[in-house]
Amino acid sequence: ADALSRRHFTRGMSSNSRHTILDAAAEAGLDVADVEHMLNNTHEYTEDVWQSYRDTVGKHDIHSIPFFTFNGPDTNGGKFRTDGERSGELTVNGSGSTQQFLSVFERIKDRVGL
Repeated sequence: ADALSRRHFTRGMSSNSRHTILDAAAEAGLDVADVEHMLNNTHEYTEDVWQSYRDTVGKHDIHSIPFFTFNGPDTNGGKFRTDGERSGELTVNGSGSTQQFLSVFERIKDRVGL
């Protein structure tokens, strides 16, 4: 799980990509052939995965992945504005990489002239 999470959250790799999963499995010391077999027989663990998901979100009271909208002195927009107006806001999905957040902060800094 750590190897896959690191690839997804730190390196921005898709956690549902076969290549990413197999690469993470190899790093974790798993038998890559066994993992590939599991991926090819996708329904074999479906109920186990969903039960684990339900247990985790229930235990930690998780309801959604956060979505961040950054506005500044000259913006007041956002993806969820009821009027649908967009005005130059910057957004990052909560599962975005550190680099995506840093890029937003640098753009804000440039906009306000710091």
